[in-house]
Order: sequence, then C-alpha cells, then structure tokens
Amino acid sequence: MTIKRLLCALLCLMLLSSLLPPAPASAEADWQSLPYWIGVDIGNQRTTIYRTSDNSVVHRWICSSGAHNLTPVGVFYLPAAKGSERKEWFSFTSSYVKYCVRYTKHLYFHTILFREPREGTEIHSSIRQLGKPASHGCIRLQVPAARWLCYNCPTGTKVVIHRGADDPLIVEALGASAGTELTDTAILPQAVQSVAFADVSMTDLALGQQLQLTPVITPSDTYTSYKWKTSNKKAFKVSDSGLVTAVGVGKSKITVTTGNGKTASVTLRAYDPTLPESVALDRTGTITLNKGETLALNAAMSPATAVSGLTWSSSKKSVARVGKDGTITAVAAGTATIKVRTRNKKTASVTVKVVDPTIPDSIALAPGGTVTLKKGETLSLSAVITPQTAKSAPLTWKSSKKRVARVSAQGVVTAVSTGKANITVKTRNGKKAVVTIIVVNP
Repeated sequence: MTIKRLLCALLCLMLLSSLLPPAPASAEADWQSLPYWIGVDIGNQRTTIYRTSDNSVVHRWICSSGAHNLTPVGVFYLPAAKGSERKEWFSFTSSYVKYCVRYTKHLYFHTILFREPREGTEIHSSIRQLGKPASHGCIRLQVPAARWLCYNCPTGTKVVIHRGADDPLIVEALGASAGTELTDTAILPQAVQSVAFADVSMTDLALGQQLQLTPVITPSDTYTSYKWKTSNKKAFKVSDSGLVTAVGVGKSKITVTTGNGKTASVTLRAYDPTLPESVALDRTGTITLNKGETLALNAAMSPATAVSGLTWSSSKKSVARVGKDGTITAVAAGTATIKVRTRNKKTASVTVKVVDPTIPDSIALAPGGTVTLKKGETLSLSAVITPQTAKSAPLTWKSSKKRVARVSAQGVVTAVSTGKANITVKTRNGKKAVVTIIVVNP
C-alpha cells in the first residue's frame, strides 16, 4: 500500500506541475536580452523606461493608471503579438485610443482618449487627467510616449508595476540603483506655445468644395484637443477635424483653438462658379455711329464657368437703342451710354456717339480770310461743308455793313462803298464761316 500511495502522490504532483505557468526564470532570461524594461509607479503616476544593461533612465513620462486601484501591482512581461496584443487604434464604448500594447489580460499601455479614430480629436479631459488615476486599469500616456513604447518595447519586455520608490518590487528590480526612482524631473505634458496652419493650398473655394485644415503646434511633441469655429456659417461649415466645406457665397474666418486657448485663423472665400465675377465688352471707349447704323456688341463673362442672363440698357434711347442681344441702333445725333449687366449686377459700358451724315459738322468759305475789292466789283463766295454727305441748304448769308458790301442768297458779294464789312454764312444747324471784305476806290 505504501508503494501504491507513493506512486499516486507522484502522479498527482506531475499533473499539478503541468498546469502551473512556466517558471519566471526563463522569462527573466528573455527580458534581460532586450534593450529596455518598464517601470510604472502608480503611486506617483509615472512610467519610466530603463536601459536593461545598467538600469539608467531613458525616458520618464507622466501617466494615468487605473482609478480605484484597478491597475494590478506586480511583474509582467509583454505577451507575444497574436492579434490583440498591439493595435494602432482600439475602440471603447464612446472613445478610441492609439498605440495599444497589452501587458496583461485585458489591460494595455495606450494613449489618452480620442473622440474619433484620427488625430486632432483628442478628448481634452483625458489630457488633464494625466498624473491622476483615471483609467479602468490601463496605463494612459501622451501620444508620443505611447508611440515610442509601442515601437521600442518588443514581446518579452519586463514591466514592473509598483506603488512608489520604496515598493519592494521596484527596489528589487533596480538592485543597486534602488532609491533613484524619482530623482529625475518627471516629464509633464508640455503646454502648447503656439498654433498655426500648415500651408493652405487655396483660400477661394467653389460651392461644395472642401479643404482640410491642419493645425501645426509648437512644441510639436505635445498633444492637445482642438475646437473649430466659422465666423460665417452661411458661407462655410467646419467639422471637428478641421474639414471645411463651402456651402454658400461669402467670406468666413475659420479659427482653431487649442485646449489651452492658443488660436490660429485663416480667411476663406466661397464663390459660385456659375456666377460672373466680371463682364467685359468687345468694344471700349467711344464708338461713333452714323444715324441709322447698327453695331452688335459682345459681352464676355469670367470665370469661364459663369452662366448668366444679360440685361442691356441705353442711357438715351432717343439717341441709341440696344436690343436684348446687344445690337445697337443709332437713332439720332447725340451721345448715349450702352450698359450690360449680369444677374449678380456686374456691369460693363461703352459710350456711343451718333452723328447725322446729313447735318454739317463745319463750314468754311473760299476765298477766306480778308479779301480786297474795288468799289463796284463783285465776288462769288463758295461754301465748303463737311461732311460731304451733309445737306447744305438752306444757307443764310449776311453782311455786317450793307452800305460797304452786300451779299446775295447765292453768296455773291457786291462792293458798294469804301470801308470794311464781314460776310457771314450760316448752316441750318448754326455752323458759321466769316470772310472780311475791304472795299477801296477804283
């Protein structure tokens, strides 16, 4: 019976040992070949990266561990990545985190919280919670810290979670370096000093067009939440991620504000590509037309995508009329302004001078100047009228001194007595010419 009992006990012992986890000695051997190990001080809310070779501090970051002591204390080793151990983004019920590295069970190192799975949507309250227990057991870090840990601490990296510099766990881990846990100044979240926009590719957007605005903060290795605002919601709307959409014609100042109140702004203009920005005529300055003549004006709108009906008008319809197609008809002598207007009140104009070719513009006499005649002599004066198409009749002739020189209705001058007289000819529209006659004795 004694031998049977001994064999039974031995069998139970072998079975029990098969259910136990591997001895930590092998894990220790593995982590010691890696460049770094991690210390998490939940008493002071600091995560420290130690160099394995000499326990020197490589990085120290402020962190946020589990509220109500939900972060377990102990020694852990980063498990092998089999799908859920490391994730770029991880979704919670109403938020997201980035650069997730599992250290035990369902608990991770990861970033502060995001509203959406993209940077720029950080939840500012989770940034303010750094330095205080606030998570459900995970270790929250600033984004650059979580990124560094994710890419530099491989499977097998040792993690020591303890309650302070006097905790036996960290004292044992540090060995001769014990007591130096908090000698360095802890890295706190740096405040944003300034914010600006990356190069804005365009400031004029057509209706429906979108533009992604990207804030650039200084210093660049800190993180913040952003609030976006548009000064004119009828012209532009802006999303929580800075995506701007042109929704109506007008201008708007788009402003981003960091969590600590730093701001940057850019002014954008939304335009309707079907609305003309300008209109121009193919004729400029002053156009001269003869009475009864017509001329077709052409209007060109910009931009080329503009679509608009055109309205034509004349300042003096009695001088010049204009049709719906821009054709001018010269009605009577005078000056008028022809104007074209788009539906959004962009205008262009040209001046039209209408001349009547049958009406004299000027008249001259031949001979002209001063002519000397002997008493009793006659002289036929010729009236030269321009333009040649002008109708000269009737002409009015007049002598300033009939006792010196008379003039007939045909322009024939008769020297009557010695002296000087002016002979004037006048057209029906008042154009004049004068010649001086000096009469002398024979």
